Amino acid sequence: LGVVFVGFMTTATNYAGRVFLINRDFVLNSPAFRENLIISVLAIHVYKFLIELICCGIVSALYGFFSWKSMLLFLPLFSAYIAFILGITMTLSILYCFARDIEHIWALLSRVFLFITPIFYALHQVSPFARKMIYFMNPITPFLISTRQLFIGGEAFNWLVYAHSLLLGGSFFIAGYSIFIVFENIALERA
Repeated sequence: LGVVFVGFMTTATNYAGRVFLINRDFVLNSPAFRENLIISVLAIHVYKFLIELICCGIVSALYGFFSWKSMLLFLPLFSAYIAFILGITMTLSILYCFARDIEHIWALLSRVFLFITPIFYALHQVSPFARKMIYFMNPITPFLISTRQLFIGGEAFNWLVYAHSLLLGGSFFIAGYSIFIVFENIALERA
């Protein structure tokens, strides 16, 4: 699950963030909403992400962990994660227009998420200080913890982590969309 979550974030933001640079002429000469172009590029990666999650669900069912009740709780979490990625992507699409080096910096930073997200280790295996840093400084961690609890179980479901994930998704989307709305015209002139 961790590899799937980080992989989706990495590929989706890298591809969808460059959408204005690649399609500048189309965006400037089209009456369509510019958000739609980002959403359409992101939709391809969401489809792939959904297939990978279905595969994880099948593995969960084979091991006897799958629960339909858990999957109902997963739907808002899935939507919040998509909103989280969309907020990041909208911000990156604006930043890429102002500084092309952001693409390379983000590619390096997004790879770091593979190591600072608790994929190959559990949070309880690190020191309390490191645990807090990983949880609060890495926004993917709450999503991953909640998803693991829903897909695998094994420990009591933590409603605070679940609520934190939903709040992160909404907050990142609102912030990213606000930045996008304010700077989209200026960014396209510089692209």
